[in-house]
Amino acid sequence: VGSQATAPPNTAERLEIARQLNEVKEENERRRTRLADYRYDKTRLQEEVKDMQEQVAGIQKKAGQLDVSKEKLVVQNRQQASRLESALAQLQRTSDFVQQKDAQVQR
Repeated sequence: VGSQATAPPNTAERLEIARQLNEVKEENERRRTRLADYRYDKTRLQEEVKDMQEQVAGIQKKAGQLDVSKEKLVVQNRQQASRLESALAQLQRTSDFVQQKDAQVQR
């Protein structure tokens, strides 16, 4: 019995061991492939995130420029409104003056 325990495996046992070893190798290869796919996906996603972050930064920069432009437009509008009010007041004074002179001429 003791010599049987150390006896080399028979052909059926050898085939079973070879089959199990082959299964383990195949599973390891599938895992390596999945891992490579995950690494590729991770790299690709990191690049996409970087691109999106750059796009966001660009959008934020443009938004800041638009805020500045908007503020400049508001200031310009105020200045134009002030000039327009002045021009209207001048026009009214001129109109009043012309009406006075017209009245004097008709008398």
